[in-house]
Amino acid sequence: MIKAIASRLYASYELICAVFLAAIIAMTLTVSTGFGQGSVIARTVPVADTAVNSVIAETRQQLLSEGQTEQTTAILVEGVDLSNEAAFDAASQKFTAARADIEKSLKVTTGENFLDPFTLGFPKANEELANPLLSSNRKAFVALLFAPSTDTPAKQAEFQARISENLPRIEQEIEKAYPNSTVSVSSPAFAQEQAQNNASKGTLIIILVTLLASLIAFYVATGKATRAFASFSSILGSQLAALTITWLLSFFITIPTSLVPLVALATTVLSGISSAVFNAVDAYSLEYRENIELAGDHGPRTRRRARIEYLAQRMKDKRNLIITAIGITFASILILFAASLNHLVKLAIILLPTVIAVWAIELIATPSVLLLAERFSQRWNHSKVTLPETSPIVRAQNWLRQRLALPYAQTPFSKNQAAPGIAALLLILASLPCIVISPRAMSAAELMDASQTVHFQQTARQAFPQMVDPDFVVIAQTSPTNLQKWADSINSKSQLVVAKNEATTLGERFATVSFNFRQPDPTFKEMRTALAQVSTPAQGFEHGVYSDTARNIEAVDSGVSNVPLAITLTVILSLGCLFLLSGNIWWSIIQTIMGGLTVTASVGLAAGAFKLGLFKILPGTLVENRVDLGGLYLGGVLAIMITAVTLLEPLSNRRPTATRATWLISGLTALAAIFSGFIQLATTGAIMLASVAMGMLISVLVNPQLLELRNQQDSKLQGKHPRIQKLHDRLHQALEKGPRLKDVKKTNKSDWEPADQTDVEPQTAEAKTDEVSEAETAELASSTPNTADPEDTEQ
Repeated sequence: MIKAIASRLYASYELICAVFLAAIIAMTLTVSTGFGQGSVIARTVPVADTAVNSVIAETRQQLLSEGQTEQTTAILVEGVDLSNEAAFDAASQKFTAARADIEKSLKVTTGENFLDPFTLGFPKANEELANPLLSSNRKAFVALLFAPSTDTPAKQAEFQARISENLPRIEQEIEKAYPNSTVSVSSPAFAQEQAQNNASKGTLIIILVTLLASLIAFYVATGKATRAFASFSSILGSQLAALTITWLLSFFITIPTSLVPLVALATTVLSGISSAVFNAVDAYSLEYRENIELAGDHGPRTRRRARIEYLAQRMKDKRNLIITAIGITFASILILFAASLNHLVKLAIILLPTVIAVWAIELIATPSVLLLAERFSQRWNHSKVTLPETSPIVRAQNWLRQRLALPYAQTPFSKNQAAPGIAALLLILASLPCIVISPRAMSAAELMDASQTVHFQQTARQAFPQMVDPDFVVIAQTSPTNLQKWADSINSKSQLVVAKNEATTLGERFATVSFNFRQPDPTFKEMRTALAQVSTPAQGFEHGVYSDTARNIEAVDSGVSNVPLAITLTVILSLGCLFLLSGNIWWSIIQTIMGGLTVTASVGLAAGAFKLGLFKILPGTLVENRVDLGGLYLGGVLAIMITAVTLLEPLSNRRPTATRATWLISGLTALAAIFSGFIQLATTGAIMLASVAMGMLISVLVNPQLLELRNQQDSKLQGKHPRIQKLHDRLHQALEKGPRLKDVKKTNKSDWEPADQTDVEPQTAEAKTDEVSEAETAELASSTPNTADPEDTEQ
């Protein structure tokens, strides 16, 4: 039935290609213009990563519902001498023109909507707190613009729009007034614009790098320009489909801006794996030398119909491999739900329909694009000049392909029985940094990669202690008097926190009080204990806690507490997928252990690199020595999918070069993510890059020995479980039913003409011995754990 359905679909490949091209154009217009509603970047908003059903997030909504606002804009000027009153007056004169411009352009009044340090005067020796806008070292000041909390949300939005519109010009005016200074901006509206620009740039770079890598990688892997073009088209369509799905879902759920490049990154791995599976299915070793000799005996139409049946047959032969690959991608994405982080849950919601779109494109559109490309390529090849076999270019290509397609039996470590032990030792050593990982959730500015905002926050914490947001903000549905009594009791009991101010009224129903840590730079354990102290239920009233610090603690706790569940699900799903595919429990257990060590080593290598500060040279102020919690989860999920390609390789007894193509695409895209300056993208990219390196290690050191063990007589790695064998037989029988493609008669292999004759590679003696008939292929598939015969892999 699979072959019949595929044959009917591929028979209309011109129509499918036309629909696919129209879909690509429509998706491009959708993503870029949003049909007049704004692009996928513009429709999203920056949202800090929070735990699912976060009480802290609910407290924030209460805060905003009472008319409070976080829309505060500040301009930080560093490098200005304010050490004495004379220098202060000189700096004030330079600021006069900028103040006038701010008042005029923003329609604000100094002292009401706008405040600068020069209106507060130079503080006396005993009045250090009289001007909190001056830094403690007297080398910087803050020009503060703010929207009054008494304004309506509409007026606040209008005011913020004016700020965002005029901020670049105001920034330039201040830079002119103080030419040797450094000006930084902290503004939610400005940060949102900066985040959109960064996300757009990062997404575009990832897409372009992926497309270029796919052309190169799959051409080298398959030796076919037509197949490289088909894979390029499928990856492009998959990425556009993922961004279109993101855009559509943004109408129903709030999607963080920083999530958009992550969608492109994850889709790159999904589409790369699916393209690798397809190219392994339609391997060029299936096109035989005798077809060249009989090329004149059949017309192009007959060869094309035979080619359609040929592709459909390969899809049927590889159904177990395709189903398992789809299952692994779905299972990996389900792990994101176990993290209980809104950021990753929304990513999983996006990726679930994306998986369906990716595999639909790969199994329907890609073969059709390949058929159409071969049709035009055949015409073009009649007139093109081919290089002789003695050409240095041709010899270099043949040498590279031979090295990439080197069978496991011919790898340098294939006979070295110590190789698996060496690999296991290296994997364990690479996993050790996981023990010292101290992940933290990102603040809203960090998620957006608003570098100026983050710099402002870091500077303000040291130089403007009076302007720093409190570590914990408590909001209670009670009177200020009752809340103050409760705060006093916390002060007397806690050794970690102290009330920053007196309890005050908030709106009509609430009261609020703030707490700070008693000691600077508390450990995460102390921070978590302090949060527990201020969030413990009080008698007589309900209260909640809100702050970036509290949200970070809750998010990290939520994510870390679900790590055991995520690991358990990963092991169970991996073991189940491999057992359903191979039917051998010992094989499945060994592969699951190998895969677990590979993924853990990938995370450990990335975390160790961050901890050692190896990424300090990268662009952006965020990529230093911090590992992002969401990046760890997402990087781990993508590492599972990349590792799955390596683990499925031995089931074909060879080393498909399409796997090398997946590694190249994943590695180059990971480099683009690392250099994006996003801490979350950099964490994910580093883990992806490490998983490629670990996959190469497994492929060279472990897989050859594993195959040697399985091929031994009476090996426990051979054979299938009886129930799995019956399941495969029933699946085979059920899928065999269905009509054949009309007017296509199955003949011997000499009738299966390759459409692109000049692309057929001369086969080696080893390749000839690997050729088996389709009947032998079916018999082999039903009697051994191998779901891919030697014909189905590149030579």
